[in-house]
Amino acid sequence: MKRFHRQSGRHARRGSIMPAIAMALLVAGTAMALVLDRLWIDAAEAELRTAAEASALAAAGELASDERLRTDGNPEEPIMAARRAAAQVAAGNRVAGAPVVVDTETDRDIRFGHIVISGETGEPTFLETDHQPTTASVRALRTRGRGNPVARLFRELTGKAYRDVAAYATASIDNRIIGLRPFEGGPIPALPLGILETAADPRRVDTWQRQIDEREGPDEYGYRDGLVIDEPDGIPEIVLHTAGTDQPLDAANTLLIDIGSGLHHYELARQIRTGLDVADLVDFGGEIRIDQGPYHLECDAQFTDAIEPLAEMIGRRRIAFLYVDPVAGETDSLGELTVTRLVAIRVMDIRAGEDGSFEIVAQPCVMTTRTALLTDPGAPWDGTPEERASANPYIFKLQLTR
Repeated sequence: MKRFHRQSGRHARRGSIMPAIAMALLVAGTAMALVLDRLWIDAAEAELRTAAEASALAAAGELASDERLRTDGNPEEPIMAARRAAAQVAAGNRVAGAPVVVDTETDRDIRFGHIVISGETGEPTFLETDHQPTTASVRALRTRGRGNPVARLFRELTGKAYRDVAAYATASIDNRIIGLRPFEGGPIPALPLGILETAADPRRVDTWQRQIDEREGPDEYGYRDGLVIDEPDGIPEIVLHTAGTDQPLDAANTLLIDIGSGLHHYELARQIRTGLDVADLVDFGGEIRIDQGPYHLECDAQFTDAIEPLAEMIGRRRIAFLYVDPVAGETDSLGELTVTRLVAIRVMDIRAGEDGSFEIVAQPCVMTTRTALLTDPGAPWDGTPEERASANPYIFKLQLTR
C-alpha cells in the first residue's frame, strides 16, 4: 500500500507541475512577443525618422539653386525641384518593408520657409513662405488615414492590428560663410584656382567684379540635366586666361594657388580632382578662414599639367578663390597673391591658345557643402537685407535644423 501511495504522489505532483510550466512558457512567450512587437514599431519609427531627415535635406539642398543668380529667375523652379527631390529620396527609404510616400501635390507633407525668432516667445519658429525659402520641413506618415499604417507582428496578443507612425524633419541652407574646414573622408570641394577679383588698372575688364558682379561677361553657355550646353541661361561667364609663354604673371586673370601643395604639379592635379583634404591644411590650422584677414599665398601661372584634371571638372560645382595684387617672384611663372573671397564656379569649356596659354570659361553657380563654416552655427537665418548683402551668394551649408 505504501508503494502505491508513493507512485500516486509522484503522478499528482507531475500533474500539477505541467500546467504551471505551460503557463510560465505562455507568459514568457507572450512577454517576448510583446517585446518583439515593440521593437518592430520602434524600428519603424527610426526608419521613418531617417527617411524624413534624408527627404528634408534633399529638399533644402535644391533651394540652393542657380536660379538665385538669374535676374529673371523662376522662383517656383527651386521649390518644384525640392518637392521632386524630397519625394524621390523618401521613396528610396523603406519603413517596415514598404517605401515612404510624401505628398508633393499639396503643402501637407512638404513646406518651405525660414526659421526665425518668434517675437512673442523668443524661440525659433518656422515661418512658411515661398519667397526665396531657406528651410524645408517634411512630414512622413505611415497611418491609417493614409491607408499605410505599420502592421503589428502579434496583433492577436496586442488586440491591435496596426500602429500609426509619424516623423517630422527640418533642414536649412545657410550662406553666412566665414570659411571652410575639411574632415576625415570629407575634403573641401575646392579647386586650387585663383580668379582675379579686381585690378588696379580701371581699364582692365577681365575681372570677376566686372564680368560677374557687374554682369558684363558673355552668356554663351548653360547647364541643364547634368550637361553643359551651348545656350545662354541668364548667368554670365568669365573667360579665364592663363599667361602665355612669354607673358608676365599679371597678364593672366587666373593663377594656381599654393594651398598645402608646394605648387608641385602632381599635387595640384590631385587637389583639382579630389579637393582639399586635412593634410593640405595643416599649415593653415586645419581650416581656411576669410573673416580673419586675407591670405598672402604663393601662386603659379603655369597651367600645362593642370588642364587635363580641370577638363575632368567640366560641369561640376567647385569652390574657387578670388584674389588681388598678384606680384611676380624670382621666376616669370611664380609669384604671390592675396586671397579675398570664396566663390563657386562651374568650368564650362577649356580652349588652347596659340601662344601656350589657355582659356577656361567659368560660370558662377550655387552649391552646398558640409565643409562650410558659419558665422553663427545653429542660429536662425531668415536673411535680413543687411545680412543678405554680406552673405556669400554662391556657397551654402546644408544641415538639419530643429
